[in-house]
Amino acid sequence: MWSFLVELDATTSATLSVCANARNPLQKLCRLFFKLVEYSGHGLFWISFCLFLYYNTSDNGARFVISELLIGILVDLVIQCAIKLAVRRRRPIYNNADMRLTVMAVDSYSFPSGHATRFGFLFVFVRFYFPGTFERTVIGVWTLMIACSRLLLGRHYVSDVVCGFVIGCLEFQFVHQYAGLLIQRTR
Repeated sequence: MWSFLVELDATTSATLSVCANARNPLQKLCRLFFKLVEYSGHGLFWISFCLFLYYNTSDNGARFVISELLIGILVDLVIQCAIKLAVRRRRPIYNNADMRLTVMAVDSYSFPSGHATRFGFLFVFVRFYFPGTFERTVIGVWTLMIACSRLLLGRHYVSDVVCGFVIGCLEFQFVHQYAGLLIQRTR
């Protein structure tokens, strides 16, 4: 049963990686679009974004939420890097190793998708703090686009993305429960 699931994961992932090697103009355009989506989900972008918001906000309530977001992004980086180092699953062979902004050796590993863990966290974070329909729709579409970018660019296997998303959702539960205590102690 396990070998069947591994083979199904590999076959499905290979089938979905239509933008891994752009051979025609439509594939090149698709690849460019999903590489831009890839950049929007990068950890360095989100850390910079959180710091920008924090230092340009004077409202204590907003600063608390931004602090929890920043802690969540940092916790996410630590957890997904630790799992990648423990599992050491290689990226798919059809992955075009043209990822920019990779800063650590763990980026050569595939499981779990760091973009998916981050957006699992962000998905639950936005649904918790911003209950409006518009915000939920935007984060839902963006999360789906991040998942598609990981698969269509051939960066990850389907299981890397699905498990990464679940890990990110669990990270929010952990961070939300404990970050408030940390933030309040540092005030």
